[in-house]
Amino acid sequence: MGLVKLVTTVLVSSGHVTLMAYFLSLPVSLFVASILTAANTRDIEKDKEAGRKTLAVILRSALARSFLA
Repeated sequence: MGLVKLVTTVLVSSGHVTLMAYFLSLPVSLFVASILTAANTRDIEKDKEAGRKTLAVILRSALARSFLA
C-alpha cells in the first residue's frame, strides 16, 4: 500500500522512478503493514468467523503478537 502510492507519486511528479524511491518507501510500507496487522490482530476471532484470511488469522494470535514486537 505505501510502496505503490509513493513510487507512483514519484513517477507522476518526475516522469521516472529511481531506486531511491523504492528505498525511501520501504519504511512507510512497513509502518502501514504494522498498523494493519495490529488492527487485524485485535479482530482475529471476528475474522475467523467471517472466513477472512488476514495475516493475523493465518499466523494465529500468539505469533501475530510476536510478529508485531
